[in-house]
Amino acid sequence: MADQNGPPLEPSITSSHTIVEREIDKGHVNAISDANAKVVYWHREFPPLDAEAIGEHTIEVTSGRVPGTIAHRDDLWHVCYDDLMAQTRLRLEQEVTRLGGHYAHVFDETIDSRRDDAKGEAWLHGRFAYVLYRRPSTGGNRPGRKEAAGSAEDRTGARASRG
Repeated sequence: MADQNGPPLEPSITSSHTIVEREIDKGHVNAISDANAKVVYWHREFPPLDAEAIGEHTIEVTSGRVPGTIAHRDDLWHVCYDDLMAQTRLRLEQEVTRLGGHYAHVFDETIDSRRDDAKGEAWLHGRFAYVLYRRPSTGGNRPGRKEAAGSAEDRTGARASRG
């Protein structure tokens, strides 16, 4: 999105799940393209082949509560399920960022219904197990290589000064 009088704007989601627009300066152009990249992969979908697994985690998520009448049980399930999946995607994206990863592959989920008979409300509760992945590190300098090269030069220099 772009504002007619200023820099481009990007939607972002706050903790209350409302969309707000915030300014993007020109130095963060890559962040925009990364924001459109797929983060959450479900069951038979997999992240890119070169991604590195860095941990296994579990999150628990609940849907919004709805009036729990028996007359419209299937409709209520679908409303709650859609909300639960939206909340889950949002939470997974937040967790991936918080944990320093780039992708989440959900491999197990358990969803059950919950009720509060005193208030006449129902909702869904989900537990999602996922593997956290990160993009492979770029650049040829792997840890340890620079030290090894430096020590070889030191040995060569020491031998040259002796002879």
